[in-house]
Order: sequence, then structure tokens, then C-alpha cells
Amino acid sequence: MAGEQTAGRYAVLAAAHEGRAAPERLPERCEHLLALLAERHGLDGRMAVGEPGAGAAGMHDSYRDAATALRTGPAVFPGRRVLIASELRVPHLLGSVPPHDRARFTEAVLGRLREQPDWPTLRETLIGWTEGGLSLVRVAERLHIHRNTLLYRLEKIGKLSGRRVREPGQAIEMYLASLADILREGAR
Repeated sequence: MAGEQTAGRYAVLAAAHEGRAAPERLPERCEHLLALLAERHGLDGRMAVGEPGAGAAGMHDSYRDAATALRTGPAVFPGRRVLIASELRVPHLLGSVPPHDRARFTEAVLGRLREQPDWPTLRETLIGWTEGGLSLVRVAERLHIHRNTLLYRLEKIGKLSGRRVREPGQAIEMYLASLADILREGAR
């Protein structure tokens, strides 16, 4: 079921099927719908899929999840046109922290790293490092770099930050600060 809420803003409700929370191909269907809107009406846009919900309260929460994904998602996944709220839980949580507090956290954790000319590459390394499970082989493959390049970057990050990025707790802290930095850039 679909309906216009305000000019240019639509809500689409997908029914659960046979115990599944939502149709499996919902992101593909959203991509198809965006392509049709572009082809037939010259409209370009993004869509977000909220978490499944039941009843009026569940639909409200799902709508809020989707709205947040539309605000947060483009900074985290710049090329994506369909944003899935369940893939944006951590950025959503970080986005709920007041900007001043988030900036202080980012500065305290990342410090001089953000001043480096290759900061975007170092940030991508930090994010890949944590999301890749702190595995040299997996992360090097994920980032499409040689293992030695990854080791060099991790060493550089450690020297510049004074942190032990190969320790899970410190890696997670730096990961969260890197995501917060992306959200800060996206807010500009």
C-alpha cells in the first residue's frame, strides 16, 4: 500500500508474508520503482526501508527508522539510492548524540588524524578494519589493498593517534569516531 503524505513524500507499507518480516526483494523493488520514476517523470531520489513493525505503533517506528535512514544514509553510503534502516543502526545511534558531544568525542579519539592529507583513506581503513573483524586478510581483501599496505596504514594510524588500533576496544572507539566524522561531513 502506498500513499502521498506531503508533496514529494510518500510512504509505502509492505505486508509480511508467511512469517517473513517483509518481502525478500524489497530493496530490488525500490530500485525498480526509482528507475520508473526517473524514466517516466524525470524524478531522481532515494528511498529508505524501515524496520518491520506491527500495528499503528510499529508502522510509526518503521516510518521514523526510514526517515532517519534518509538523513543518515547518504553520508555513510553516498552512492546508494535505497537505504536500509537495519544497516544504519550504529550511524543512527551516533546521529542521536547532540552534535557538540559527538564533535568532542571525535576530536578526543581521532585528534591529529583528521588533519592528515590522507585522512579520508585512513578513515576508510579504520572503518574497514572494524567492519572486517580486525582480520588482516579479510580487511585487505575488503579494501582491495595489499596486506602490507594495510599494516602500513594501521601503523601510521597508531603512531599519529597514540592508540593501539589492533586492540578491539580501541578499534571500536576509533570506528565510532570515524563514523561520527562522516556524519559531521554529511551535515555540512
